[in-house]
Amino acid sequence: MQESPAFDHRFIILLHIIDGKHSYEDAIIRVEDFQEKFGSRIAVLGGVDINILGGDDPASVRRRVRELLELCGNRGRYAIGSGNSIPSYIPLENYLTMIDEAHATGVLGPGGRGAVRLYSLETRVPVVMSTLSKALGSLGGFVTGSRKFVEYLMNTSRHFIFDTSLLDIPRIKDTIKEGVIIIANSPIPINTSEFPDNVKVYIVDATGICIKREFMHSSGPILNIPMLGAFGKVTGYYDLEIMEKVLKKEFGEKKLEKNMSVATDAYESVKEV
Repeated sequence: MQESPAFDHRFIILLHIIDGKHSYEDAIIRVEDFQEKFGSRIAVLGGVDINILGGDDPASVRRRVRELLELCGNRGRYAIGSGNSIPSYIPLENYLTMIDEAHATGVLGPGGRGAVRLYSLETRVPVVMSTLSKALGSLGGFVTGSRKFVEYLMNTSRHFIFDTSLLDIPRIKDTIKEGVIIIANSPIPINTSEFPDNVKVYIVDATGICIKREFMHSSGPILNIPMLGAFGKVTGYYDLEIMEKVLKKEFGEKKLEKNMSVATDAYESVKEV
């Protein structure tokens, strides 16, 4: 493929100010060609052309995704995907095919260990993210990586608020193992009779606390802060003094009092069922 000097010049400049490039069109430059030139210096993200997603059949989409995973994935610094957004005219079956092939947990590779294992990329892929809601028949997802990376995620990512209605789904209930600790946003006790031995369940009325303290936004109660207060009390990982320092750094002096009020209420009221 012959390229114009203007194209090369433009991207040589960009390489000094960006860490990665997302979204490619095959008519301009195919993602594998871009990666061959610049993949050693920046991350390459995407590459499944919208025209393929919109105009080809699921089998063609699957072939293209596998091709990119094998070629670009083997070079490293690559994440599969498509454009910045998926237009509404894209056939749903094609979009789901791309997602299915990209995840591939339980489907591809020896023992269903995914595309990374299929293409023997374990030593070159530092982070694997996949879903539990497809071949594994559950809900949610997972991220794996080095201990340092996992600890970074645990300390910087937004926390998931457990929905007690999920406990009524058999496949969710069946995944709860011995020794698990559950902290549920609930004003009333939860039935634990069907849980394995040594499962500890704690409840805190985080919603009620937010309503009482008027700790709300347009879509409802802001549950993460009271749940973090309850989590600190149950696990002992941190106390209110540490929470106050973190919240002050995160939100500033102006919002500290209200954040600490809901955190304290949850810290002091969480209880074991």
